[in-house]
Amino acid sequence: MIPLLGQRILRRVFFTQKTTFRFSDGTIRVYVEKNNEIVDNNCYNLSDIVGFNIFNASYEKTVVLTIRFKDKRKKKYSLLYQTWENSETISIFLSYIKEYNSQANSNNRLECTSGVIGSKMGLAFVVLLWIGWLTIIIVLVITSHTVKNAKAVIATIPIGILMLLQVTLLRKQNISICKDVNSRI
Repeated sequence: MIPLLGQRILRRVFFTQKTTFRFSDGTIRVYVEKNNEIVDNNCYNLSDIVGFNIFNASYEKTVVLTIRFKDKRKKKYSLLYQTWENSETISIFLSYIKEYNSQANSNNRLECTSGVIGSKMGLAFVVLLWIGWLTIIIVLVITSHTVKNAKAVIATIPIGILMLLQVTLLRKQNISICKDVNSRI
């Protein structure tokens, strides 16, 4: 496993790209640069977009903007060292969407939609995870007297509960961000 400092350096050197957004006349133009060379240049018409999602990733305060298109494509942009609340890019993006929505008819309005984790399927997934984990705990407690390393087995229970809490909080955060964003646009 690469130490935390090594991960940051590798991410900056190999995976970090400068992304520039330009908003004008019903379009979003996105330029992606690496080593001062444009490696990706896309122009999206707002009429081709069906929705978007904003997600705060916990690593290095990164916000992820996912744009979903009518033809089922998705394009993700990660903005490092920002959260959605303090990102100038997200703020301008939301202002632009708000302006577009004020002129669009109700069928063409753009909204923040939660990802899979915030959907009904995501709720079912989280509930099934909890049910599965509780079933495993019950089985472990009942059979712990017959297992050789019962203490080790029981010690893993809090780790599983923490992971389940993280997924549950992730779902809550995703839904909360979308509600807040939609109230602004």
